[in-house]
Amino acid sequence: MLRRACYLRVRSVGCRSYSASTATTVGFIGLGNMGFPMAHNLLKAGVDVLCFDANRANVDRLALLGAKPADSVEQVAAQTHMIFSVLPKDEVVTSVVLGDEAKPGSGLLANMAPGALHVGCSTIHPNTSRALDAKHREAKTRYVAAPIFARPDGMEAHQANFVVSGSDAAAVEQASQWLAKCTDGRVAPFSTEDPGAANAVKLCGNFLIATAIESMAEALALLEANGVDRVQAMQFYSSTFMNSVVHKGYGQRVSERDHRLGGFALELGYKDQRLAHQLAMECQVPMPFLSTLIDRFLSECAKGRSDLDWSAIGLGVCESRGVDVSEAIDRSRAGQAPPPHGHPFLIGQLLRVDYWNLRLDEEIRRDVEMRKKRQAKFAEPLLQKNGLSSECKQRLDQVTPFTRTTKEYRRTRGERNE
Repeated sequence: MLRRACYLRVRSVGCRSYSASTATTVGFIGLGNMGFPMAHNLLKAGVDVLCFDANRANVDRLALLGAKPADSVEQVAAQTHMIFSVLPKDEVVTSVVLGDEAKPGSGLLANMAPGALHVGCSTIHPNTSRALDAKHREAKTRYVAAPIFARPDGMEAHQANFVVSGSDAAAVEQASQWLAKCTDGRVAPFSTEDPGAANAVKLCGNFLIATAIESMAEALALLEANGVDRVQAMQFYSSTFMNSVVHKGYGQRVSERDHRLGGFALELGYKDQRLAHQLAMECQVPMPFLSTLIDRFLSECAKGRSDLDWSAIGLGVCESRGVDVSEAIDRSRAGQAPPPHGHPFLIGQLLRVDYWNLRLDEEIRRDVEMRKKRQAKFAEPLLQKNGLSSECKQRLDQVTPFTRTTKEYRRTRGERNE
């Protein structure tokens, strides 16, 4: 049963104290689009990181930033007491943790010291987390699930959010303290009894994001069919009543048909929707819109678009009304930004507003400088001459000097004499 979330507002950079020692070397397995910036954030927080990835180039790249390279999962497990893993699929996570049955002593679990903590940040089925937790407890080690809500650029900017759950309260607390080093966002413990709770929150969260992408794509297609500029409309929506990270970020991508990969691949989005559907079936919870989303993801994967960002499900909506999206696909695969876009009148108005804002800023700057000069020349000598306190000077700083009359100065002086 999911417990009510208790959010911890945390920061990751600066002078802070943690119960987890920053001198301890932590292990890190999985340096993909999300794992690499997360491990880099740990390095920037002063943590020693021993890292491994199936792609040696990623290990070497992080080593240039100060990490210690490892040659295997087993080495990471044997030499560290705190281990993070950021891996793409349930099968990969299970293989890394349990190792190869044909190779005794392989895998993460067989080489972890008693009491060591494994923090799994992958998006996997809740039952997979529960099974991993059971295996860790059998081996006298600990496991905590901590999936991530962020895109890679959000992780780089220390804006990621983590949802955390486990079967051991002390392990959840310890994991939360270490995760705090990776982000300025939130670390939200959801359960200290069920390790699968955080994974359920993550899958449902990704379902909500996918529904937003699909609904925006459908609405923009209808607007486009009515001759309305889809980009301008989305800019209006996301700057008014849909002013959220999801609607701003994915609204821009869908409206401009900008689906460059660099965040979350469409095939992984499809995987998450299938996991959510599997969970819904197991719990006997009807989710008709989820079935529609799965069909949409499947359709786009069947068209060979698995390599695009998962916001590319919006392309299928465009094609449904006869729009040719081949140029957008080629541009996205080439990593090219969409062409500059904007309504001429709107651009002119924005430039005009910027011009007047600049003039206003300049006038304010000159006004402040003039106030300081007048205060230094007239007001401060007058205060000193009349023996007024520093408190009076502070009051003066809050009021424009040349708007205060001689009568007001005398009244202040009289209050001082009394």
